[in-house]
Amino acid sequence: MSDETVRFRADPNRLRAEGGEELDAIAMSLEVDDEGVHLTLRTGSFTKRTLDVPYEAVVATGYEEGLTYDLVLDADGTTYRVTNVTADESEMRELLAFVRDRMRAARQVGTTTTGSDRAAGGPDPAANEPAAADGAGQSSGEQPSTGQSARVADEAAAGGESVTEQLREWAELRDQGIVSEAEFEEKKRELLDG
Repeated sequence: MSDETVRFRADPNRLRAEGGEELDAIAMSLEVDDEGVHLTLRTGSFTKRTLDVPYEAVVATGYEEGLTYDLVLDADGTTYRVTNVTADESEMRELLAFVRDRMRAARQVGTTTTGSDRAAGGPDPAANEPAAADGAGQSSGEQPSTGQSARVADEAAAGGESVTEQLREWAELRDQGIVSEAEFEEKKRELLDG
């Protein structure tokens, strides 16, 4: 990765990963380029690790606002939360727009089968991802991130369920606070019209 291709660079302070990979490490740098999201981590006193997340592996992304911003990526069954990203809101929105454009481009090129589950012929939830919401940021840390909402919704849609079952699932997600009322209504219209 050369400096000319880096679109965003920050010095966060922590990476927490849950799901397929469990990790809690000091994040020394975050770089986003044309190939993916790259994190340099300190995993021990003297050991470093680079975590590369290619766009074709990313299913959803979002950010959460607090005193600083947290970048959230859902990729291959793991939710990565990069904390204390040094950026302002417009930079975070630009970053998410860039990542989402790259995610779409990766799927259009046909690189939608990555990861151990999909390598075995499993479904690709990224293929059904709804369009990214413009208001990706959250005003408080109490609500789920857009990435979590999209990931859960993608998993529900990928199961080949009937419209009634999907509506029921979306209603449950709304009732649990995972998706907003607006997201539920939008999906309801989409399902009933489509």
